[in-house]
Amino acid sequence: MESILALSAVCKCYDILKHSPAPLERLDEIQRLLALADQHHRTSLHQLQGAIYDDLCDTVLANAALMVLYALSDHTVRVLLAKKARRTGEILSNDLLPMQSQWITSIRAASVAYIGLLNSTCDDVGDELLSPTLTVEHDGPSCSSSLPGDDVYFPEDGPSEETKQLLMPIVSATYSAALEKLDARAQAVCMEENNLFAHDPNVQNSDLQVCLASLKLLEQLFAKVFSTCQSRPEPSQIMYATSGFFQCGKLDKASPWLRNYMASATSARPSNLLRRIIMSFVNKVPFEFLQLVQSALDYMPVAVNQSNPNSPEQGVPLTAAQRLAMNIFAHWLVLVMLLDGVWWIGSIGQWELGRILAFAETQDLSLGSAEADGTWWPESMYAVQKAIAERIE
Repeated sequence: MESILALSAVCKCYDILKHSPAPLERLDEIQRLLALADQHHRTSLHQLQGAIYDDLCDTVLANAALMVLYALSDHTVRVLLAKKARRTGEILSNDLLPMQSQWITSIRAASVAYIGLLNSTCDDVGDELLSPTLTVEHDGPSCSSSLPGDDVYFPEDGPSEETKQLLMPIVSATYSAALEKLDARAQAVCMEENNLFAHDPNVQNSDLQVCLASLKLLEQLFAKVFSTCQSRPEPSQIMYATSGFFQCGKLDKASPWLRNYMASATSARPSNLLRRIIMSFVNKVPFEFLQLVQSALDYMPVAVNQSNPNSPEQGVPLTAAQRLAMNIFAHWLVLVMLLDGVWWIGSIGQWELGRILAFAETQDLSLGSAEADGTWWPESMYAVQKAIAERIE
């Protein structure tokens, strides 16, 4: 119940920002609602700890799912508020600004909760889950940008109409070359690091290896997002995994429908919904990669013209692995920008990529290879999306 109340308060804020004729005149109300949402969220976290201890699997899974929606929608509301305030020159208090990277942590936490229950009494369940011999049904059709006029998207599944018509074809046509440059950049960084420690073959940069593994996942993700669209099945044809798929761990105690939902929502089972394909990156990359990304994001102000106490006045001493991780992360954010039609994700991709670009500019920091016109591919895609957003907001 507390998770539902937290999400409801954030939904009310979203409605105010999207539908009120003068939302910035209701800042006090929004501030109270966000504070109330945070209070219910903290209570829910406390109750969740008790549910885990008492093996209340349905409670754990349901709250984990709601917490992901809460974290994303709360960040979306704060981003939307910050963008409106920026256009009007309104100065927001710190408790209304977007937070750092809690939304990333929350997505990953739900996956950890699911996998934790799955693995609780079965040591080799991870291998079983990924075994190619398992029959795994998908939960919907995949989407392709090659047919921008076709109605192939489920409600709240991916891009707004403008993004589908304008940005998605551009991303589809240019991502392959961008990923080739990203891969070349990654290999060059690794070679430079290897040359630095050539005198000691026992020294290996594990962070760079984590980045290479994450880059491989990103390449697979792009390929799946822009693969040929499958035919849209009738609702009666959409099948779910059999109960035998979940015969390990404490998940046997959970309701079948909730098990199936969380399996898809946390990327434990393949999904063809665009938002799940794209957001699965957070669940699939090594945790060490997310730590690299978050450690770099912590240096960046959450809003324009805001100082960050963690950021020194001189250049930020990001490691080679941190810079490469941010390069990979920025390319993934281009995909997140395609989800602007999902209300609880909205402008998160554009906002976070904008933060990275602003930080790189102020720090005179090069994160990736430039295009022929001197721009970095994520920067080029950001410019397109920014122009689209200005037309519809």
